This record gives sequence, C-alpha cells and structure tokens, in this order.
Amino acid sequence: MNQVETIAAKLPPLVDAYIKQETETSELYDKSPDQTGLDKACSELTNRSVNRNILVKVLIEQAKNSSFSNEQTLKQIDLLLNNDVATVTTGHQLCIYGGPMFFFYKILSVISLSQKLNAQGKKVVPVFWMASEDHDFEEINHIYTQGKKLQWTSTHKGPVGRMALNDLIEFKVQLKELFQDLYSHKETIEILDRIFSSEKNLSQSIRDFAYWIFADHGLVVIDADDARLKALLIPVIQKELFDSFSSRAVREQTEKIESLGHTSQVTPRDINLFWSKSGYRERIVKTEKGFATVDLEHTWTNDEIKRSVEQTPEYFSPNVILRPLYQEIILPNIAYIGGPGETSYWLQLKKVFEDAMVPMPVVLIRDMFLLVESLTVKKVDQLNIKFSDIFQNRDELIKILLRRKGTHEHIIESRQSMLEKEFAAMSHELSEFDPSLEESSKAELKRLSNKLNNLKRKVIRADKRQNEVLLSRLDHVYDQCFYDGAPQERMLNWLSFWGHPKQVFELLPMCNPLKAELKVVCLD
Repeated sequence: MNQVETIAAKLPPLVDAYIKQETETSELYDKSPDQTGLDKACSELTNRSVNRNILVKVLIEQAKNSSFSNEQTLKQIDLLLNNDVATVTTGHQLCIYGGPMFFFYKILSVISLSQKLNAQGKKVVPVFWMASEDHDFEEINHIYTQGKKLQWTSTHKGPVGRMALNDLIEFKVQLKELFQDLYSHKETIEILDRIFSSEKNLSQSIRDFAYWIFADHGLVVIDADDARLKALLIPVIQKELFDSFSSRAVREQTEKIESLGHTSQVTPRDINLFWSKSGYRERIVKTEKGFATVDLEHTWTNDEIKRSVEQTPEYFSPNVILRPLYQEIILPNIAYIGGPGETSYWLQLKKVFEDAMVPMPVVLIRDMFLLVESLTVKKVDQLNIKFSDIFQNRDELIKILLRRKGTHEHIIESRQSMLEKEFAAMSHELSEFDPSLEESSKAELKRLSNKLNNLKRKVIRADKRQNEVLLSRLDHVYDQCFYDGAPQERMLNWLSFWGHPKQVFELLPMCNPLKAELKVVCLD
C-alpha cells in the first residue's frame, strides 16, 4: 500500500473551528487538541482518583475469558496498576463482523497515538471501549461487502452486548456463499465462525474479534457493562436522578455553542439514564411519586430507587450524555479519539465534567482513509483531477471536465445574456409607455429564460453522450470512493478489501490523529 494523496478532512463547522483552535471555541474544552493538550493531561494524571485495582481486576478477568488475548494483553493491563500509566481510548458500536471500515481506523488511531506518546517517554495503553449497552440493533446488524448487504435478523430486545448469536446461522451461510470461490478468505471465514460462535453473546464475540486482530499491538478491550465498574458510578447516578445535573450542564454548554452560530449534536433528557435488565432497556423519568421507566413497566419511590442504585448499580445504564463521564471515571484516560459526530457532542460536555469534578480528556479526530485500486488512481490521472475533487459537487465537476474537453452550452449562454439584456431594456421602455405592460414583459422574460435553460441542459446532455469515455472513468472513480452515495469508510466492511484483517496494519505508519486528514491509499 502507498499513500497517493492527503486531503484536509471535511468536518462540521464547529469541529473544524475546534481542531483549528479558533478563539471562539476556547470555552468549549479544557485541553487543546494537540501535543500541548496531551502534555497537560499527562501532567494531571497523578491527581486522578481512578480505582485502578478494580479496573485491572475486571480487565484481566475479561481478557482471560477471551481465547484471542495473549500475554502482551495481560502485561498491558498490569501496567494500569501504576499511577503514572495512562490510557488513550476510542469506542464503537458492536457492529457484527466489525461493521464499516472506520471501526479499524479508530483502533489504529489509538494504537498510533499510544506509540507516539510512549516514544516520548510517557506510559500509555491503547483501549477500545465496547458500546455493549447500546440498544440500536438496526445500526449494528449488517455489513456491506461484494456489492451486497448481509443482514442479521433477530428478535432480541435490550442491550446489544447481551444478545446471543444462536440466530446468526443464515448470516454466516450467506457470507460463506459470497466468498466460496475466494481461497484467500477461506481460513479467515473459518476463524470468524469460531469468533462469532452461537455459544457466545455479541460482547464476547466483538472482544474476541478485537483481540484476534489487535492484541499483538497492545490493545486492551473493555466491556463496562459490569457490576463492579458500575459501582464506581453510584455517586453520579444519584446526582443525576435527584439533581438532573447533566441536563442543566449540557444546556448551558449548548447555549454557548449556538450563540457562536453552530448547531448542537445531542439533546439531553431531564434524566440521562436507562434501566437495563434482562433484555430490557428503557429511559428513566421522574414522576409525581418518584421515578419510572418511560413505558411505566417499572416504578420506584425516591427511597426505593436510592436503594436500587446502592444495591444494583449494574441495572443503571448511561446514555450518550453520561457515557463519556463514566469512561473517564473508570479509566486513567488522557485522550478520546472519535469521529466528527462524536467530537461534536463531546464539545457539549465540558460543564458535565466540571460539575462531576472529573477531568475532561483531550478529544481528537480519528484517522480517515480512502482505499482505492491502482486502476482508480490511473483513471484519476487520466481525468487530470485529484481525489479531493471527487468530494466536491459531482454535477459541477462534470461541467468542469466537459468544459475542458470543449462544451457547447456557451453557444446559448452568450446569446442568453444578450437577449436578457435586450428584454430588460424593452421591458423598461414598455413600462414607461404603459405601466400595466411591465408585469407581462417580465413574465415573458422568465418564460424565455426557462426555455433557454432547458435548451442548455439538453446541450450538456448531448455533450455527455459525446464524452462517454470520460464519464465512464468518472463513474468508476465515484464507485470506488462512495457506496450508495455515502463515503466508503462509513459503509464497506473490511472483507471488501482483504482476505485477512491484519492487513490493516499496513495503514498504521500513515496514522496521525493529531492531524485531521483523509489519506488516499492505493491498495496495489
């Protein structure tokens, strides 16, 4: 693989301003998204009140329950007992078979940053946070590969991490049929069968999947859906239930964001917690008598819910507002690496961290890649464009390319301008003669303009027909860069590119989450 082009990442305006550290965003974060911010986070590490003993105990138990972790995994976890060892974390939904490519790019980013910081003399462990408590099954139950969508059908409800995989058989059959003629994928498909075994739940399988690929590079995987870790969240759960602190904090931060002319990513609830138990996960709301789930299946008085928090904290699940806080309470984390959308909502959370008296990490943008074949690179060269041009408006790019070849809409455009000027002059003269004729002349001018514009579109279509080779090349490039109109990395599964996922490590030397860039990489 070789990198053929680097493109500045196209980010939401708020995130772009944050990454560029524009003055207006300075009140939205505690530590800058650069080396200075990382140095500051490291210097504050010894003041963190993370319960490292419980954290390490849970992580070791989870790692030992995976047949794909190794001795390096356990050594990495043991390092976290030391107060001068930090973590760099990313998180992702539990997408079946890894889901879209940016699952890999997130993990490569934390590994890359950890390596860079360790080379500076710091002590850092890369961590992957499994979103095991998420319940949006429709977002994680499919993959796109070989031009097809393979979908897992299940009737399971509640947190996806607890889903059994005994109904994954049809998905596996379709996958095997799709790759039955590709010898390069044979061994990989067999290993995936073991990883996504019907004897496991989804959390166990994704943990095995991550360790299978990344254990040799020191990654530690955490499933925070654990009673011992949830016990560390008890003060926050109580504060949220009885004070609704996160809602006020997010709204205050959101007002600052919107006053700068930006839009917010998430809207907080009055209580940002779910009740999660036995295949069930529903929002908790306040009632006249105390609390209830939003469907009224469960109700509590104030005293009852307080006892429940103290005795069974594992039944309380944070939503998108409180999940980052939970992460920073249980991990000695100095940086979180996510996508543009994640970064947007992290910028709404500064006051939440302040009110909970928990340090906020440096928030960075994950690495982004566009993987293309050498034939695609050749066609881009033949078109005399850059890959960055592909991310502009497609119709405008076609017009530019056709004009280079010599198009003919100018035949109409030059005369249209002249006719519109003459018509405007005639309209003025008529209005002086009889004001009632002004509106009629304007209407006729509009009709004429519409007819000329329609004619111009027909000329452009004729130009396209006469430039079929050019447009065919462009279509090929777009088909490589996008899938169903969406960026490649957000849709295609790794099986579309490699017979074995560890080939992804060829991208590692190109990673740098301190720069928000899209790297175009030629696969062959």
